[in-house]
Amino acid sequence: MRQAHAADLAKMRWAREMTPFEKFDAGGSQFEEACEWSLAEIVNQHPNWDSVRQQRELRRCIIRPQTIISRPSASKPIVLPE
Repeated sequence: MRQAHAADLAKMRWAREMTPFEKFDAGGSQFEEACEWSLAEIVNQHPNWDSVRQQRELRRCIIRPQTIISRPSASKPIVLPE
C-alpha cells in the first residue's frame, strides 16, 4: 500500500512540474487511448456492424455520454431513451 501511495505522490509531483503544453498533450493522448478502448468495446458488442457504423456509435457515445449506463454484469450497456 505504501508503494502505491508513493507512486501516486510521484505522479502528482511530475504532473505539477509539467508545462501547460505538456498537460494539454498528455490529455490528448489519454483521450485517444480512451477512444481506442471504447471502440474496441463497441466492436466486441456489435461484431456484425461495419466500421463506419462502429465509428458513428463511438462519436455518439462521445457527444452524448449521459445516454449510456454501463452494467458490470452485462456485456451491453443500458441505453436511455432520448
